[in-house]
Amino acid sequence: DNVESARRAQRDYAAALALLSARASGWRAPVLTCSALEGCGLDEIWQRVVAHGEAARQSGELSTRRAQQQVRWMWSMLEEALLARLHAALQQDVGEVERKVRAGELTASAAARQLLESFDRETSR
Repeated sequence: DNVESARRAQRDYAAALALLSARASGWRAPVLTCSALEGCGLDEIWQRVVAHGEAARQSGELSTRRAQQQVRWMWSMLEEALLARLHAALQQDVGEVERKVRAGELTASAAARQLLESFDRETSR
């Protein structure tokens, strides 16, 4: 029966979540069941979603997490831009250096050092 299977799954997920540490805010994700077919449980799930959002806003957790996300995005964008510049500046050198690494003529660390030196020369002009 699907109801019993859902309850068993609910217990299993609740047990698994109990092994994980709670967030700093102390909030633990509830394990709820619902059925769109039967039309039950959806209101409770939505109420929990809204309540969690409100609690996250009131505690400052939401703004803290958003600020951390902005910093991660900044670094991600910077890394992408730097890699694009690096690839553009080293277009001529990269193929040969990669070939030497594959052939065992150059170690990975020596290759990285060589490419960084080439990049420094290229960008200091």
